[in-house]
Amino acid sequence: MEDIQRVFAASKIRLTPDATRYLTDLANDPSMGCLRLAKNLAAMAAAVAKDQPITAAMLRSIQRQRLGRRVAESVEARSEYRARAASA
Repeated sequence: MEDIQRVFAASKIRLTPDATRYLTDLANDPSMGCLRLAKNLAAMAAAVAKDQPITAAMLRSIQRQRLGRRVAESVEARSEYRARAASA
């Protein structure tokens, strides 16, 4: 999560804590994960958000538009499963 915070600290993109967690999970996903993807998604959200902070809900909406609902939900389900397994 610190990597995501560090990447966006120098930019004018403001992320809510849930958006930071979402981007971290996405960047760590073995099938999609990379920091570049997180940066691109945040840039798309910034264009929509204007001066507002970016939320996880905004990011999820953009992901669904990009990937389709089923694929986006599958990626999110894998992230939630990994998060539960890590905390157990």
